[in-house]
Amino acid sequence: MVSQKKENFWKFVAILGIVLYVVFSVFFILFGRVNADEGWYLYASRLVYMGQRPYQDFAYTQTPLSPYIYGIVQNMFPPGTYLGRITSLFFAIIAALLSVTLVRRYANWMASGITAMLWATFAYGIYYQSIVKTYALLTLLFMLSFYFLSTQNRQEWKLILAALCVVFAALTRLSALLFAIPILLYIFVVASKRSKVIIVVISATAVAWMIWLSFPDVRAVQWNLLIHHVGQWQNLSNIEKVQEIFGWRIPNLIFAYFSYFLLITAIVLLGYKQIFIHLKNNLIIAVVLASTLLFIMPHLVTGGWHIEYFVPAIFVSFTIIGILFTEIYKQQSPYPKIILQVVLLSTFILGLMRDGQLFVDTSGGQMPIQEIAKVSDIVTQLSDPEDEILALEGLWIAIDSDRLTLPGLSMAQFSFLDDDAVTAKRFNLVNGEIVADYIAEGRPKLVVLTDLDWGLLQNSGEAERILVLLNKQYELILRKDEFGQRQGVIEVYVRLDSSN
Repeated sequence: MVSQKKENFWKFVAILGIVLYVVFSVFFILFGRVNADEGWYLYASRLVYMGQRPYQDFAYTQTPLSPYIYGIVQNMFPPGTYLGRITSLFFAIIAALLSVTLVRRYANWMASGITAMLWATFAYGIYYQSIVKTYALLTLLFMLSFYFLSTQNRQEWKLILAALCVVFAALTRLSALLFAIPILLYIFVVASKRSKVIIVVISATAVAWMIWLSFPDVRAVQWNLLIHHVGQWQNLSNIEKVQEIFGWRIPNLIFAYFSYFLLITAIVLLGYKQIFIHLKNNLIIAVVLASTLLFIMPHLVTGGWHIEYFVPAIFVSFTIIGILFTEIYKQQSPYPKIILQVVLLSTFILGLMRDGQLFVDTSGGQMPIQEIAKVSDIVTQLSDPEDEILALEGLWIAIDSDRLTLPGLSMAQFSFLDDDAVTAKRFNLVNGEIVADYIAEGRPKLVVLTDLDWGLLQNSGEAERILVLLNKQYELILRKDEFGQRQGVIEVYVRLDSSN
């Protein structure tokens, strides 16, 4: 009777965790600060369904699958940033349900409840899986591969589907290639000959697609997938890079996710023997753990450094933490159990309180995407569907107004390359000279610039020329403060022959 009450309690906790996760996700969809990446991921989703290819026809600094996935939904319904965020929410909810289901399969309802609450209280991660980035899709593909590997029936097909998921993950974000390696190796060891052939065909198809996207300009692919990222180290020596990794990045990673680091440390210290035995008896969990650790590694050594890169790894680790926590908890004496309880409760509280509130934006007096919609409505009213606009950071405006930007402006402010015009055009980017020439030619019907954009133009030496051209050929029709990711200033100019 007592055990049944405990099971019912943990069932309730698991359901509550999923409900809270959905509620917090919806909150971030509505009130979460806009992120510049959302504009260029969604704009890429538009371009690929117009027949353009990533790297060759427009710049795109990830592997190419995500735009094709998000673009399906953007083409089924009226496109927009809200729709993109809802798509991310859909992916994230499925991933959360898979995680809780997997933990129940490997352990019990207590483990499911703990896992669900870890998902529900990771406010920082919930934000990043509620906006349009690669993280929600990546976490879903990771969890699907874990789920298919753990399925008891249809052994052959589950391995093929797991392989397909990790290949798709690698096609979503290049660093996920390292997540795929241990899983693919495991599958090749246990799969039948027929399954191996199918998996080789899947992998070869993915490679062939990447090769097709690499021609005729292989250098464009190299720039987007490698040079752009590695180049962010700038001119640091190898010794300085090592110092950066061990002196700043790893401590910063631990500090940023300190509550989860503390929980993992407590689990390992109190139950390392049981963990070793459990992983030995459950090889799939060990393989996914190895994949998750490998996924972390490239983010420590590439030039760009953002804590958000580790969000998918943290969510996947919740599944493993839930399983291992309950495995060692039941074998502890009373005092170690109290330690685990305190650490777990602290993890829930700190996860909910820390950093998530930083991504809530009510500065403009409206929900963030409503601010974008208001500016987009002006752009829609003053332009025709065939008109082009010029927007850097404000690429969200092109999405919600359903307008096209000029060539080279597909990656928001990241479209701006501090190099000569020939190099910028080769990689489908712009520099100050190209932006100024666009305005001088009167090509954009409307020009949308933020204070961040003006900073980039100032550094290029073209800001004064552009301002003169705007004052001569365009009219400033909107200037709004507290706008966008940085809550800065946005200006909208309309070509004089278009002014009402």
